[in-house]
Amino acid sequence: MSGPRSNVLSANDISDGLSEEDEMSVTQTRRNLQLLPKRAADFYDRACGRQNGRACYNLGVLIMVGGLGVPDAPKTAALFRQGCELGFVNSCTNLGVVCRVTTMIKQLKRIATYFLFIALCCSGCDTPHTYVVLENNYPRSTAPLVVFRAFWQAASFQTPVPPGSSSDLQDTVPASANTAYAVLAPGWDVTSSTAPTSLIAVQSRNGFEVHLNHTLHIHVDDTTFVGNCASGSFLSPDQADFITQRVFASDFAGLRYDPVSCTTAPIDAAGGR
Repeated sequence: MSGPRSNVLSANDISDGLSEEDEMSVTQTRRNLQLLPKRAADFYDRACGRQNGRACYNLGVLIMVGGLGVPDAPKTAALFRQGCELGFVNSCTNLGVVCRVTTMIKQLKRIATYFLFIALCCSGCDTPHTYVVLENNYPRSTAPLVVFRAFWQAASFQTPVPPGSSSDLQDTVPASANTAYAVLAPGWDVTSSTAPTSLIAVQSRNGFEVHLNHTLHIHVDDTTFVGNCASGSFLSPDQADFITQRVFASDFAGLRYDPVSCTTAPIDAAGGR
């Protein structure tokens, strides 16, 4: 009884479907225990072209293992598919394996790309930072002008900033020129536990802008802001109403603000002014 038939194409298998001239060439090389990969590929290719499923399969294996250079998965799959369609069962099995492996490689590449992205983000590589900081440029004096509140774009400064000091950096986004608004508390002690009783509403004379990966410095003083009556600059009634009733409504709740004198007065219970 003969043993199981090998899946590797022999010289006899190669001769199936070949011309007489090719069969003679095969006979001359039959004693060679191992055909050179390129020469073997030529034989397999011709036999595959003559509808030999085993030859298509073996050519696919030769390409898959790199016998002809860099492995070519699409070409290997095409040869296995051809061998399978010609009825060679092993070719069908290997076709499924190649397809699964190719899918896994693609998935692994996507996973590797994702983790590389996460690693770069965590390392802070070239991560842009855009900030805004408020600087109180009023001089220190016995009646200091404290910046009690301030607002620009989407940045709200809730911590009072005494003269000659700066706020903490705040994260922001790039923005075109926008007006900044502030409330000054003249003569107020920042360490006091009570809110200031005198408030002055001011706004920037020009808009402030900031670019990506830059820090915007908003300098608050009479040069860059208008509305401090003591310096001879005044807000219009509409500007004053917008600041006191919209921007800092909670700080001016129950108060009437006079932009001509920069003073506040309680609104009576009936809502009169």
